[in-house]
Amino acid sequence: MLAGLAGNALSILVPYRIQPGSLKPTKMPGLAMLAMILCHMLVPVAMAPAFAPPLAELLWRLAGWPDVVPVNLILSVLLAALAAFAYWQTLGPWPPVATPGTKILGVVTVEVE
Repeated sequence: MLAGLAGNALSILVPYRIQPGSLKPTKMPGLAMLAMILCHMLVPVAMAPAFAPPLAELLWRLAGWPDVVPVNLILSVLLAALAAFAYWQTLGPWPPVATPGTKILGVVTVEVE
């Protein structure tokens, strides 16, 4: 959910043209290139919360506490609920598609590179 939200936000804020039929980007503007590089570099940071529940389960088992408690499951459900809540909260502030749509349409449909 959060990856989809981030992808949608980036496609609205930093659009760039794709060559028809090839799915390759054309010459990207500097801001789009910088945004792509930052996104690629921040993937490990964005994925770090997904590793917390299994790590907590491992530490729980190594501490010798009861095996009956599904620590990984409980924390994974809480993390999914938190992601769903964050996704739901961030949908409200976005303007309607018509507002930035003309700018995006101008960027992605221009033939001159």
